[in-house]
Amino acid sequence: KKDDGFWNAHVSYDYRINHQRFEWVITVRASEVKILIERCQRQKPDAFGSIMQDISNLSNLHEVTMFKLWKSHSFYSRRGEEIGRAISMIANLEPLYNSVADVKLLLNISALSFDVELGRKGLEGWLHVHQSGFLAPGLNPRMNAWTWQWVVLKDTNVLTFDTPYSTNPKSVTPIDPTLSITLVRRILVIRTSFRRLAMRCITNTQANMWHEHLNAFYAKAPRKLPSNVGFYSTFPTRLGNDVQVYPKTRDYFAALADALLRASHEVYFCSWKLTPDILLTRPPAPPLRLDQLLLFKA
Repeated sequence: KKDDGFWNAHVSYDYRINHQRFEWVITVRASEVKILIERCQRQKPDAFGSIMQDISNLSNLHEVTMFKLWKSHSFYSRRGEEIGRAISMIANLEPLYNSVADVKLLLNISALSFDVELGRKGLEGWLHVHQSGFLAPGLNPRMNAWTWQWVVLKDTNVLTFDTPYSTNPKSVTPIDPTLSITLVRRILVIRTSFRRLAMRCITNTQANMWHEHLNAFYAKAPRKLPSNVGFYSTFPTRLGNDVQVYPKTRDYFAALADALLRASHEVYFCSWKLTPDILLTRPPAPPLRLDQLLLFKA
């Protein structure tokens, strides 16, 4: 792909990667691969020596053509094949993959990339994320607080982390049928019925890449399907509900114990994970364990 600037033109290459049951696409430039080769050679010279001869022709990689003096299409096709071969060799050499952090970053791989419970692997990378999750109306974007965060696209959520190695997300934006994605001046805004997430890209190329990938990735996301699909798992709003929000787990379990004690004919459970031997009360209340309480009511 070509990205024309005022004086220069940049070339980037797309590669489709398959690992286990996952498949994703990365976009790289020749300069990024050149920097990766130099760091691998510096950090792991012994391991890198085994493939140095095979990728020695990449030592003079250049991504910029001055004044748009383009070479032939066959030249860039060969160069793309060479870069792809170099990435494959480095990624499949275990000492480099496990020890040089830049290898995983170039491949868009983080701690949760291959978690099967989170579904497909989407685009990942560093972006400026607004701390409040959205742009405050009427304020200059430069005056808002932005922080570098690692953004991860998954089937049902957009996750942000402090680092690619974190497993505890800094924010979670659930995907639903109201999802909309807009791009204005390198700022991507993801809107759902739950949240608005604002992310700022460094270049127009990066912004366009993320915008295209977001639209393509979530075009057939499970939670973005229309509501008339039979297995869609939400329900319309109904009146007459008795709902109480418990910010603290202690208060919730105490209320649950009280409700179970007052139940007269039926108890219905809806839970992601049920632990029968959990204690529902704390001192000075008498200890009430869930399984024992259910046995008593039965």
